[in-house]
Amino acid sequence: MLKLEIGRDVVVEEGREVRFDFEVEFVLELEHSLATLSKWEEIWEKPFITKEPHSAEEMISYIECMVIAPDPPADFVLKLTQANVDAVDKYINRKSTATWFSESQTQAKASTEKITAELVYYWLSNIPSMPPGFEHWHLNKLFTFIKIHDVKSQKPTRQNPVEAAAQRRA
Repeated sequence: MLKLEIGRDVVVEEGREVRFDFEVEFVLELEHSLATLSKWEEIWEKPFITKEPHSAEEMISYIECMVIAPDPPADFVLKLTQANVDAVDKYINRKSTATWFSESQTQAKASTEKITAELVYYWLSNIPSMPPGFEHWHLNKLFTFIKIHDVKSQKPTRQNPVEAAAQRRA
């Protein structure tokens, strides 16, 4: 979850000195999750996870879908600063897990399949028991969980001796 302090700068004059203070009006709680993805795709009727950049309107809409705190102020979008938007972007793109994969595990065929919330739910349907609250995990963590399940459920294949030696040298 990402917490953003939304407020305004206040000019404080003390004699000849002027300083700027930040006054917090409210804290906005956001999540980049399967639930958020599903809400956004329901509104826009197109995949969110694409290589094409989103319009400013689409990104503002996504931020609105990310809100998990009840009853945010109606005008909170107007109070977002560039620093807030940058924090959201950084949060969306973070790894959110300590898990990593070796190159051999990540060398999957590039898929041309469009990833949508429904496709992610399908992938999850192949996992026998999902932990509670998975719809609210950071999306990158959820994708890592799905990938781990996929890697661990594959039958081990005998590695080519030349590749094994190269991997050990690396």
